[in-house]
Amino acid sequence: MNKKKLLKDNDWFYLFFLKGNRPFYWLAILSFMVFCRTLSFGFSPLDDYMLIVKRLDWLLNCSLSEVFTKGVFKTDGGSDYYRPLLVLSFKLDAIIGKGQPWMFHLTNVLIHSLSTLLVFVFLRHFIETKKAFVFVLLFATYPVLTHTVAWIPGRNDSLLAVFSLASIIFLIRYIKDKKMIFLLLHLFLFICVLFTKESALLMPLLFMGVYWLFNKNKKVLNTIILTCLWILITLGWWFFKNNIVKTEANLSLFDLKRVFIDALLAFVMQTGKAILPFQQAVLPNTHDTSLIPGLLVIVILISLSIKYKFNDYKVAFLGLGWFVIFLVLPTLLSAFEKVGIQYEHRLYVSMVGMMLFISQIKLKKIKWSGLIIIMILVFFIIKTNIRSKLYRNSFSFAFAAAAESPSSAVAFNLLGNEYNNRKDYDKAIKSYSQAIELDSLKISALFNRGNAYKAKGNINLALVDYNKGLKKDSFNAKGFFDRGNIYFDLGQFDKAIFDYDKAILIYPGYSNAHNNRGNAYARLKKYNRAMADFTRAIYFRPNNANAYNNRGNLYSELREFEKALADYNSALAIKPGESDFLANRDFVLKRLNPKTIPAKANIKLNAEEEQQLIQAYTLYKQKNYQQALSIFEKLVLSAKQKNDKISEMSHRNNIGLCHIKMGNYAKAEQELKAVIREDPQNHKAHSNLKLLYKTLKKNLNR
Repeated sequence: MNKKKLLKDNDWFYLFFLKGNRPFYWLAILSFMVFCRTLSFGFSPLDDYMLIVKRLDWLLNCSLSEVFTKGVFKTDGGSDYYRPLLVLSFKLDAIIGKGQPWMFHLTNVLIHSLSTLLVFVFLRHFIETKKAFVFVLLFATYPVLTHTVAWIPGRNDSLLAVFSLASIIFLIRYIKDKKMIFLLLHLFLFICVLFTKESALLMPLLFMGVYWLFNKNKKVLNTIILTCLWILITLGWWFFKNNIVKTEANLSLFDLKRVFIDALLAFVMQTGKAILPFQQAVLPNTHDTSLIPGLLVIVILISLSIKYKFNDYKVAFLGLGWFVIFLVLPTLLSAFEKVGIQYEHRLYVSMVGMMLFISQIKLKKIKWSGLIIIMILVFFIIKTNIRSKLYRNSFSFAFAAAAESPSSAVAFNLLGNEYNNRKDYDKAIKSYSQAIELDSLKISALFNRGNAYKAKGNINLALVDYNKGLKKDSFNAKGFFDRGNIYFDLGQFDKAIFDYDKAILIYPGYSNAHNNRGNAYARLKKYNRAMADFTRAIYFRPNNANAYNNRGNLYSELREFEKALADYNSALAIKPGESDFLANRDFVLKRLNPKTIPAKANIKLNAEEEQQLIQAYTLYKQKNYQQALSIFEKLVLSAKQKNDKISEMSHRNNIGLCHIKMGNYAKAEQELKAVIREDPQNHKAHSNLKLLYKTLKKNLNR
């Protein structure tokens, strides 16, 4: 394993790239620059929402103990993956970057750069520096690894690479130097590996291979002690993990022969991608990806191995074992699905083993090899740059997923969600229908199509989809919740309550279900039950601003204005500037003491106009924006007749808000700008205009 001396005719290469710490600088710069454009990317629709966006508040406020006692997807235990160091990295990003996607992407790129440097350190223990440098240049820019770096949750595997490589590097240092500090660091990093991803379960096999490769004395006692330590740590992690989450499957429910065949085909597919960066996909599967490149790579590697032999058979087999160990468990896991998604980020750590294996083949020197390597490197950089564009936002991600994997129901369901967010309901319904056609058990696509039908106004078709979905999955709390919302909109409050009951029975901590059931009880004038539900909604999710607002509305209805004011203030503390909450609070403040609202203190209203204003506010709270708008327009005419500018500006502000809520953005902008022209100091108009632009930006980003 001694480092070989550099040849004299390559001194220029040594001086420019390899002298001192220069290779580390070059590799760090290149690995960062190749992916730096991803810092401007947003969140993807796959896992980002569940892991980050949906539970951002939890990430910001959870304790360290919660991070290590919850599953990666859920915060309430149950069947899940256990990857606390991944969650911890998301927590740190959320705190430092205040939830913005750039910070998550920056961390991904930095982890990739660190991993690249560690690969270089690792390979130098087996091959000469120049050869290791060339291999790692290709690793840093390899297009297939784009999914790991550009997709935020893909960092799970780059983190795994960092801890795995560091653990083995310190194991090698311990074997060579016999210093206890290196052994302790090795064992600590092994624990970090296990707390990063479950596929590290087989790492003790690699440790044994490395130990026997580098340990010349091979004392049996030392070997037994180390092996016992690795096994004890693995078993300790396993029991600890199983007390928190369960990652299990009922094998009797699966066709194990089919699973084995699918896993084998997937392994062939992934092997091809490890050498040939073609046929890439956001959501790859064996149905849409040719196996020819994989078979070709396997045949070529076997042929080269037989013809040219190896420099060191032990190192070659260590590399091959590394490749298999880190790929076999994820491949098997995906094979249990009907259309197993074989994510490309799972190749990240395995690539290290493949490089180590290839480095040991005694290939003959090729003329112009330097030029060929440069051309390959440039090709990799260009292809990686082009490939990364697919991850720039949720729509580009979903569109690419469906285009590249036409057999994937998951891909079309994601694309449907994106069209739905853009309010292109026809395309959303088409995409959901495609997902259902591909996989009749894709229940989420049924419910999503139901939501799209509902948004389009086809209530009957929406109910058909919800009924089908709930017939197939009678334990779907979200399905009952969504169907309950339809019944609520139809005014069938008893049916809505029945469905909310079902949702809450399945998931007692369902805050939104408690909130909406409270609204249904309020409509039926069952105020005690409504109050109890709003309070439960707040208890289960203290940042549920809508629940505070709705409870405030109920207090207002019961003329308990001080309690209503407290709830509106709580809602606004969670969502500052929310127009509905502000309008509700202003109404209550006016009832408590008209002088407490400076903007309305001088509004001159007769008894009839005051009654109309109260009616308009009530309609606005009930989301009957068109009727509220009509009343505000009448009040504007009345104010003009009395030459009451303050009242006129106030009513026109409310008209602007109604237009925003109805999606009439051009009219809202025209109205609010007109108010500002006539009254430049009208802070309410400035605030509402800001709300308008915020709403427009949100819709454009969808």
